[in-house]
Amino acid sequence: MLKNYLKIAMRTIWKHKGYSFINIAGLAIGITFCLLIFLYVTDELNYDRTHANADRIFRLTEEFKQGDRQLRSAYITGIPSLGEEFPEVRASVRLFTYSWKEKTLVSNGREFFYEEQFFLADPSLFRIFSFSFLAGTPETALADKNSIVISEAMARKYFKGEDPLGKTISVKNYNPVDFTITAVIRDMPVQSHFHCDFIAPLAAGEDLFWKSFLERNSFYTYVLLDKTSSPAALEAKFPDFLRRQMGEKAAGRQLKLQPLAEIHLNSHLSGEIEANGDIKYIYLFSFLAVVILLVACVNFINLATARSIIRAREVGLRKVIGARRGLLLKQFLGESVLMAILALPVAFLLAELLLPAFNSILNKNLSLEGTSAATILLGSAAITLFAGLVSGCYPAFILSSYQPALVLKGKSHSGARAALIRKILVVVQYSVSVVLVIGTLVVWSQMRYIQRRDMGFSRDQVVIVPMKDYPAQQKYDLIKNAWLQNPGIRDVTASEYLPSKIQGRHNAWYEGSPGNEEVEVFWNDVDFNYLDTYGIGLASGRGFSQELGDERKAYIINESAAKAFGWDSPLGKKMNLSNRGLARPAFETGEVIGVVKDFHFASLHSKIEPLVLVVARMRLYNIAVKLRPETIRNTLDIMAAEWKRIVPERPFDFTFFDDNVQSMYQADQRTGRVFGYSTVLSLLLSCLGFFGLASISTAQRTREVGIRKVLGASLPDLVGLLSAEFMRLVMVANILGLPVAYLVVRKWLAGFAYHIKLGPEFFLGAVGLSFAVAFVTVSLQAVKAALADPVESLRYE
Repeated sequence: MLKNYLKIAMRTIWKHKGYSFINIAGLAIGITFCLLIFLYVTDELNYDRTHANADRIFRLTEEFKQGDRQLRSAYITGIPSLGEEFPEVRASVRLFTYSWKEKTLVSNGREFFYEEQFFLADPSLFRIFSFSFLAGTPETALADKNSIVISEAMARKYFKGEDPLGKTISVKNYNPVDFTITAVIRDMPVQSHFHCDFIAPLAAGEDLFWKSFLERNSFYTYVLLDKTSSPAALEAKFPDFLRRQMGEKAAGRQLKLQPLAEIHLNSHLSGEIEANGDIKYIYLFSFLAVVILLVACVNFINLATARSIIRAREVGLRKVIGARRGLLLKQFLGESVLMAILALPVAFLLAELLLPAFNSILNKNLSLEGTSAATILLGSAAITLFAGLVSGCYPAFILSSYQPALVLKGKSHSGARAALIRKILVVVQYSVSVVLVIGTLVVWSQMRYIQRRDMGFSRDQVVIVPMKDYPAQQKYDLIKNAWLQNPGIRDVTASEYLPSKIQGRHNAWYEGSPGNEEVEVFWNDVDFNYLDTYGIGLASGRGFSQELGDERKAYIINESAAKAFGWDSPLGKKMNLSNRGLARPAFETGEVIGVVKDFHFASLHSKIEPLVLVVARMRLYNIAVKLRPETIRNTLDIMAAEWKRIVPERPFDFTFFDDNVQSMYQADQRTGRVFGYSTVLSLLLSCLGFFGLASISTAQRTREVGIRKVLGASLPDLVGLLSAEFMRLVMVANILGLPVAYLVVRKWLAGFAYHIKLGPEFFLGAVGLSFAVAFVTVSLQAVKAALADPVESLRYE
């Protein structure tokens, strides 16, 4: 019987090639999109799963209150071995990396490189995490204070095929230290929330940094729990532990256990080692994939029910000779699943072709070959089976419900109901397309708004050169003076933070504050000509002056700070920056000498908050060079040569400031691109469905068209007649889709403190596009029917 059903299904597909092509093409597009999203979701969900004890590894995080804000930090203050305090803890490890702030300078004696993945760790690191050793052993890798473990990639980079064991590399942070390589590990997988290229013992921090390194720092701390231990029970013991360790300072502080596997998608704490993913994108992209697949399934359902009258006699005959409804259901569901299976190879081909563009959008390196065969097999089988069953379920029930006595007489009691269901599905399908079109238009417009908005500073022809170690910072004045001799350079300045991403926060005392209370402000250490180089405008007062001795004793605030302090006339007012009661020369009481116009020192997602600028040249990590546009390439070459002359042991590295600003909106741009591709696919699928339905509709009205032509109907009259029903459906789809789209895009825009105005042009544009696409699609079939010779259609009447 199965063989018979298969034979009938193949004959049906072959006999109706046009409709079969539309169905297979539609399902292939839907399955392709689902496969791509499946690869992305699988990759994201597999982060940190390669460790043997991943389900028992937890990171300690800290929660504490600072002013009115409740903060959560990924690192905690150094504490003694937890294994000695808690029997549930099998092992604990502290990790430290300074690379997020200052790159580490590493040399093999011949070449110097800045490295970003330099870590210090306790020897217990290899007891908790599963590293693959290519040389050396986990037990002895960090046994000595001057031992170091390097990755396979670093072994190739520094020693070019030579055996690195026993060789020496020099590491320079605040102080230079020579390390002996004791082990080589395989490169850590991409799917890890941190990546180590160099691992030195934590005790080496006293030589690289300062003597009280272990007491004065915070660390990323991980624990391996016993198999029978409860994380919640262990957390309950932490408050008493903190009181014993910190005394009164423990007030308001909490330690939490964060499962290792949840860090990548569910952790956005202060001080994350690397930028994590976000679970909301898993939900969003998965939802879009299901929507696109359902749109493809709707095409199948509509075409199958529209053509159901053609197969009604077949159903009637089968029932007359004894076929039960259950067998008919299996037959028609089997046909739809077979159609989905035939679409699967096409989907794999399309996925392979689209993967480069997909990877570019998501900044990934996904591949069908790089995913396990079992995962691909199970995923594709589930997607295909889902598509086949959803596509065939309703048509199967419709066809199997026909009464043989009626259909053999050419009648069907379900025709009107099926037509109504078909119209509803068309409306829902096209409503989805309308929502996606509006979403794409709004996202694209918001991204263009970000690019064109005046941020309050100049970002064109500005080159950023990081100074990621102390010796380079010490030679800043030499570098600045040398570069200023170049006629291609307009100005040079430096600051701790770039003006687009100021993250430093401090409490500030200001003259007139009630009860001498302090408020929290953002702040930035800058050089004297910071405002001029970045083109930041003054609302009142003056900029910093070296001649007037403004260093450490003068402040410039923004307009939001003046409002927060309640100052109508800020100039000459006294203020200072505090640091939790610690007296530091950089934070002396001084006068406000200027007020800058509010500029966006964070992304447009955030409102402009109070900001204080101060000249304190101890923490100038980023040099900004304003170039003349006509000689950029030549000027950069001269800058590199001067850099090499002044700081020969440090590589010359630079980025364009405009690129730094744009990188802040990568997630939004990624969302926009995914929405854009989803919109194109949804419209394409809708057009395929309209084309198929129009073909069936015009075929059923062939004789009517012939009679109307004989009676004198013109081509526009006939095209309008055949297209009118579909245009009414598009109108209903717009009426339903526009309110949904409005709610969706308004919520997305609410995530920006500064955004475009949601005007009627977006909705009118989407309406116009939807009508135009639908009309062109349907008109292709309508014109074909209208141009047909009426003699052929009326020959046998």
